[in-house]
Amino acid sequence: MTEQVAYQLAAGICHTFGRQAPAREGGQFATLLGNLERVPDDCAGYIYQRARELESMPANLSRFCILCWEQWKADDPDGAGRSPCKTCAGSGGWTFFRKADGRWREFFSPCPECASIPPRLRARLRPSCQTPEQLRARGCLVLPADYPGGAAAFRRDRGLE
Repeated sequence: MTEQVAYQLAAGICHTFGRQAPAREGGQFATLLGNLERVPDDCAGYIYQRARELESMPANLSRFCILCWEQWKADDPDGAGRSPCKTCAGSGGWTFFRKADGRWREFFSPCPECASIPPRLRARLRPSCQTPEQLRARGCLVLPADYPGGAAAFRRDRGLE
């Protein structure tokens, strides 16, 4: 979620319950923004409507927003209401092959932009989330998302078995 949309959302929810909006430069908003960085802007209206249905201000606004986002995704599993990630085109990551112990092994790298990585693990896992270009630079073979026959055909066609 962009900073502007996240701030409008936080301010709107706070004002709904008669609270002062968090300072835009403060640590509280910085934490909220960090937790919402993977949430698409399209979801803000849904989160705000869910907040208006509550009787009191959520004790943990970040957690409330993430739970609403999860529900929003569950209500729209095909993603019709949101635009796909610009980095992975909505696939969530890449299957790639790397030579290890003299054999080609299959791995998966989550997309560094949209993969569902819990905020508490993001700092530790983010370095392992790499773009296809970064993987190729390391000598890996990246499976194209639209490869006919999928990973099995890719392995067979490249002689990786």
